[in-house]
Amino acid sequence: MYGRIQRWLSEVRALEDDDVRRTIWASYGPLFKISNLLACLDPGFVPLAILHSIFFYTLVHIYIYLFTVTCYLLKDDFVLVGVQLHYLLLALFGSVFCQHINLHRREICILHKTIALNFYDYGILGLDPKRIAELKKILVRQRIRLIPFVMLIGLIGLFIVVGGPFIDNMIGAAPDVDFINGVYMKTPIPMYFPFAVDSLPAHYAATGFQIIVVSMLALVIIGTVYLNVVSTQNIAHQLRILDCSLKDILTRSKKLYRQTNPTRKLDKNNLMNDKIFQECIKYCIRQNVQHHQSILKYYVQHTNVTSLPIMAAFFMGTLVLALSMVILVEKSERIGLIITNTLAMIGELGNIYIACYFGEEVLTLSGGIRDTIYSVPWYYMDQANKKLIVSFQDCTLHPIEIKGSYIFTCTMNTFSSIVNSAYSYFNMLSVASGSTKEAHKESRN
Repeated sequence: MYGRIQRWLSEVRALEDDDVRRTIWASYGPLFKISNLLACLDPGFVPLAILHSIFFYTLVHIYIYLFTVTCYLLKDDFVLVGVQLHYLLLALFGSVFCQHINLHRREICILHKTIALNFYDYGILGLDPKRIAELKKILVRQRIRLIPFVMLIGLIGLFIVVGGPFIDNMIGAAPDVDFINGVYMKTPIPMYFPFAVDSLPAHYAATGFQIIVVSMLALVIIGTVYLNVVSTQNIAHQLRILDCSLKDILTRSKKLYRQTNPTRKLDKNNLMNDKIFQECIKYCIRQNVQHHQSILKYYVQHTNVTSLPIMAAFFMGTLVLALSMVILVEKSERIGLIITNTLAMIGELGNIYIACYFGEEVLTLSGGIRDTIYSVPWYYMDQANKKLIVSFQDCTLHPIEIKGSYIFTCTMNTFSSIVNSAYSYFNMLSVASGSTKEAHKESRN
């Protein structure tokens, strides 16, 4: 066992070279280190990484256990248990995400090594640097648009800890008692604790526990979302480069011809019969094929890493949207709790939208590659190059689809379907909630 761990460490350290570390730092900053998604495994830092992992998983699993008990104890309060269930799911999936990312550390290293090497090097036949810079600006603009989502996550955390309880206290909707069915109600998130919370130090300990765990889970979830965004963005970026390169195939072929035959003049009226020029076209087509293959290899690694988090996000998002809508229509005086629930619902909706938006972009761009290949100036090519173009087009018959465990496809149609499914669950839960209330009234009578 020890030997297998040592071999795994050696393999990961070999993959995690300076290029990979620079790319990860440029994409995420210190987020992966402090969130325990990718702990430092350099010699001398392994004990610290182990302690960090033990600390994280111990607190999170205690949190999950306490929330499970809390949901059971508060089962008669639909509004409160609905909000608690959301927090429980976040904790559960946050723990799963962290384990999943660490188990796929090698694939993550390969992904970021590919990014560091720019997927494929066209050499002198690559796009103009100014054009590449313009395409990279698209990535920057998209990431800037994600800032409001990160701010929303912070706002949700602020409302959980401060805003919601403050509003409920201000309007007199907060519980007057300290405990309801054994659940301590004075912490930012009502929770069952297996010890007596009957003093100020105990109250601060319980509150501090919640703040620490929620902060760790928020970092893990944000890191996982950004990993999917960065990886999907790079697929889209490379598809744009491939598309531009295919559109410039005749220009690239002429450039290669001039580079390899500086003394020979190209007959522009007889390109199809010029064997040297046709060899230049063949070389350029093969470059595009190799670039496309590198994108597909990257896509396979991307799917291995992100498919489970995407599926979990879609599953949890659908359930939470339905629960949140039911809570919104419930007549509750706890306005602070309702606002926190609404913000959390918007956060889940935003998370699903981000995955579907970038997935739709990749699907559209990869489908456009086939159309671009169809539109290349094939009338300047000989029979062999025409067959090569047809074979390349056949390879792009199936567009690249970002999927969640091969079940959900990240498209805007999927986003619409999830919202519709959430509304259907909302109707079902509303009926169930109404039936439960009637049953309680009958039992009291």
